[in-house]
Amino acid sequence: MGCARSNARWFRRATICDSVIADPTGRCAVDCLEFSGLIASRLCHDLAGPIGVLANGAELLADETDEAVRAEFVALIGAGATTLAARLRLLRTLFADGSDLAIPQAAARTVLAGWLAADARVTLEWRETDATLARPFVRLLLALAMIAAEALERGGLVTVHCASEGWQIDATGPDAALATEEAEILGGAAASVIGSRAAIAHLAAALVRKLAIELTVVEHVGEVQFRLLERAGAERAHDMLP
Repeated sequence: MGCARSNARWFRRATICDSVIADPTGRCAVDCLEFSGLIASRLCHDLAGPIGVLANGAELLADETDEAVRAEFVALIGAGATTLAARLRLLRTLFADGSDLAIPQAAARTVLAGWLAADARVTLEWRETDATLARPFVRLLLALAMIAAEALERGGLVTVHCASEGWQIDATGPDAALATEEAEILGGAAASVIGSRAAIAHLAAALVRKLAIELTVVEHVGEVQFRLLERAGAERAHDMLP
């Protein structure tokens, strides 16, 4: 990936296209054993927090006799349960391959909004239509939207929308940036470091290749963009446009 600097701003672009999809060395691929480990790591990372809230809340509740304080603990447990359910719903949609049945955009947006609700610093704007999308493509949109949201460590806006030429997912906010492994994996290279975010990036890259889509990743100061375009001449394996 090249990196050019101009007027204290930096810009990075990477594209997964034919040369990467057809690369016989499999440089973008990850073997099943490694990928299963990355998924397990991601599940632990995402679920440990709300499970800990439930466990701590139950322990405190058992020892508390003041009704007002108990009500606070019950509310805390309820919030933890809501967060846990939302994260499980998104992770199940993301990692469970399932069928290729179409999913309404509204349903996909609801799943993503539930996952984002735990972080009040990040706002979602999904310009949905009444159209449905094939499940594999919904998984790709959700994966890239998750990556976009996690690029906003100081908060910001995630936008998902479809134009006539394809889909775009944007993350806009202070210091918005991809993690090193995400930028490398989505750019078609082997990751030099492996963190909890690698599982989602590997899944997104695999879905891009499976669906024969061209993914372009662009980073500006304060902005990360994912652009999805159908490759000319590719066999249509999904419903990308509404």
